[in-house]
Amino acid sequence: MSTIKIQPKRVLGSLSLLLLFVSSSMELTGFEPPPELSTDVSYVRFDTTPVNYEALKSSERFLLPSDTANKWRLDVELLNWNIKRSDLDFAGSSDQTAFAIGRGTIHQIQFDENQGFRGLLAFKTKSDWELGVRYTSYGNDSFSSLDVNDLDGTTIFSTRSHSKVNEEAETAVGYASFYMNSFDFETRKQIVHSDNSTFEVFGGLRWGEFDQVLQVEYDGHDFNQGEIDNKVNSNAFGLFLGGAGSWNLGQSGYYASFEGNAALLTADKTVSILETELGASDVDVIVDVKNEYDHLLPTAAFRLGAGYRTDKLDICLSYEITGIFNLADRLVYQDDIHESIFSHSISDVTLEGLTFRLQYRF
Repeated sequence: MSTIKIQPKRVLGSLSLLLLFVSSSMELTGFEPPPELSTDVSYVRFDTTPVNYEALKSSERFLLPSDTANKWRLDVELLNWNIKRSDLDFAGSSDQTAFAIGRGTIHQIQFDENQGFRGLLAFKTKSDWELGVRYTSYGNDSFSSLDVNDLDGTTIFSTRSHSKVNEEAETAVGYASFYMNSFDFETRKQIVHSDNSTFEVFGGLRWGEFDQVLQVEYDGHDFNQGEIDNKVNSNAFGLFLGGAGSWNLGQSGYYASFEGNAALLTADKTVSILETELGASDVDVIVDVKNEYDHLLPTAAFRLGAGYRTDKLDICLSYEITGIFNLADRLVYQDDIHESIFSHSISDVTLEGLTFRLQYRF
């Protein structure tokens, strides 16, 4: 068996010639070795949405989309909403053409538009989840009145007093107010992102406080400066879930959007009624009751809008409807013989109107 002998000097000489040839070729072609990459740089994930790397700076081309995006988001919204509800009657008028109520009209307190505020501060994590806190504040009030002298041949009946004592009045003045404050602690994730559309889901915890007041003053006929205060206070807490999407209208920055969410809250509700009248020497208390109980408070909201956005600014105008179910509560007395028999008349509150949003990313 023969043995092949390798001469070390010949091998080293061959390697030297090969390295010299490669070095000369690199200098002739202008080849430059790649720069050293920093250990702090995150490399591209292929499971994320494609990025237009041609538009990025050279130092950003190996970064993740979440690393190059703006981390913080601030939303400031002006609410111009109205209130729709069916439980704010304060008097009834009748021409007495029937044994009880003839050709009568139930008079309600109606709300006009009023302004509110909603704000959001959110932070986007490296995993593309957004964590935020949203605060909403809205209030509205209104009043209405009736005078028998302005209603030819008409009688004014109270719809709020206990029927055991007083029924008819010459004047009636009603005042109603509604105030709410709520906090949302939400998480948000974008699940669809393309050149033309986006869609994201969100959810979290919601706390809300709702204060409602109805005050009615009756005077004349059966009443002597009668006053009724009906207050409903609710504190609610629970979960909410929703989704939002947008469509780009060409490449100009304009877009159309929609958003909807639903919540299921549990509420502690307190309903109170105080009815008084001026007596011979002091104020007479006719009714003074309070009822406290827990109940389910579902809500739903939906809005459609259009806006314009840049890399940092976003302006949007939308029409929004919010329904708060089982929020309004009225104690109704059933009998003037057994004075304490009552029932709850439950109804919903609807908030609707325009919302103007200014968003800034930083």
